[in-house]
Amino acid sequence: MVSLLLLLAAAVFAGFAAAGPVTPPGTPCIGPCPGYPLPPRRQGFSLTGSPSSDVHLEMYGDNLCSFTKAAFTTIDLLAQHYADKSVEIRVHWFPLPFHHNAYFVAMADHWVGVNQPELLWPFARAIFAQQGSFFGKATTTMTPDAVKQHINDIASNVTGINMTGFKNFPSADIPTRVAWKTATSRGMYETPSFYLNGFRVRIGWPPYQGVAPEPAASNLTVWTTMIDALLETPPY
Repeated sequence: MVSLLLLLAAAVFAGFAAAGPVTPPGTPCIGPCPGYPLPPRRQGFSLTGSPSSDVHLEMYGDNLCSFTKAAFTTIDLLAQHYADKSVEIRVHWFPLPFHHNAYFVAMADHWVGVNQPELLWPFARAIFAQQGSFFGKATTTMTPDAVKQHINDIASNVTGINMTGFKNFPSADIPTRVAWKTATSRGMYETPSFYLNGFRVRIGWPPYQGVAPEPAASNLTVWTTMIDALLETPPY
């Protein structure tokens, strides 16, 4: 019995040794941390504006989330409204685990955003328009590769994006994982979620409360009132 316990202890120790050193909680990582690569670039994709803008609006969204779809209508209007102002609007893709195919779509979003960034938003809008084709019985019998092919077909047929080889494009997986982990490190758990100049704000689209998404126009004035006030406030 003692020998068996010693063998088990040795196996556990060997497992920890093989996994490398464990970073104690609260200890900052300099450079890539185990299981949590340090992002080589700023996360997210810019819809309008630049990193040097005075006001920064960030949306965390899921391309297969109906609330994100409703919110994106307003985000699109805001991007047009502030196209010539010092406002950056940035979108982070955060696939929710209970949207079964959302991770594959987020991989595609990242792939397009890196390889053909000028076509990211037409692609995202095309996915929003065909959300129903990813839910329930529509994909019950589909394999993961078939779902990826469906994504590829939407890209090709609707936007003309060349995503040949997307089904076998593993490098899209790591950026999607890093983006997801970065979001969870900020306490992210629902979509859409918004940050204005780094602070969490809640406007409309209350998930899981049985409330239908609010019309885009009803929230546009709320957003412009907040953003205009920031633009008019001198820096301090």
